[in-house]
Amino acid sequence: MDKPVLGAGLLSRPPVAIGASPYIGRNPLLKYFDSVDAGPGIWKWSHYFDVYHKHLARFRGTNATIVEIGIYSGGSLRLWRNYLGPHARIVGVDISPAVRVYERNPAYGSPDHIFVGDQANGSFIRELMGSLSPKGHVDILLDDGGHEPHQQNATLRAAWQRLARGGVYICEDMQGINHAFAREVYENFIAAPHGLNSFDASNRATARCLRKQSANPRDHPACIFPPLSATQAWTAGVSFYPLMVVLEKNPAASPGLVTTKHGTKWQPPLHQFVAGLRERPRRATLRGE
Repeated sequence: MDKPVLGAGLLSRPPVAIGASPYIGRNPLLKYFDSVDAGPGIWKWSHYFDVYHKHLARFRGTNATIVEIGIYSGGSLRLWRNYLGPHARIVGVDISPAVRVYERNPAYGSPDHIFVGDQANGSFIRELMGSLSPKGHVDILLDDGGHEPHQQNATLRAAWQRLARGGVYICEDMQGINHAFAREVYENFIAAPHGLNSFDASNRATARCLRKQSANPRDHPACIFPPLSATQAWTAGVSFYPLMVVLEKNPAASPGLVTTKHGTKWQPPLHQFVAGLRERPRRATLRGE
């Protein structure tokens, strides 16, 4: 028998909160998708609908603007109109001039604007987003376009800064081992020196605060790691799913990462725990680990 794959769930207990999971049961997007048996076509991986609903439900019934790149037969435009409601602004983008007939056509959900252009052209993406008044008012960008990493990279680089505060960026169909776009998102938004998993340990005020917080067994004022970059200040999170990635923006610039502690009893005693943390790298080095 093959060894269990890490994270495969082969050794896990059954779920205890099925009803509370956003991934179990039907949602409005899937319900609509399943009801389509004629008219403009929609082609989606079935697990996408729960991801959409998880990240986009807050925009329903608002005047949010969604830009979908890659609209093919136009059926997804109707899906977004049905999901987001009559006040949303639906914008479709495709490289084929044939899609122009979708604009304001009720058969396609009456999308407000249709643009024709190449998503690999950063200037086109910047001009498109700049033309939507007011500027910066793109709340959702869904990349279902050419599916090639160089196209996805060009679109993200041109569009991310122009996405509205509190906005959501979704890229679909990242298929393949060691996918270049998925890797770039991880390297730039997570692992890079300016990414979400980095912080300035050399900041003197923060270092002093941490030392005091570690030495004091009682409550201590919070310590703040100020953001090192716009990425840290404005990126609320990055979520990877099978074949897709979701990036979300903060509604306002983050002041930084905050750490604090509460309580008075620590096991082991706090001073021993802190001393052990300081010794651990040294012991590992002596053992050659």
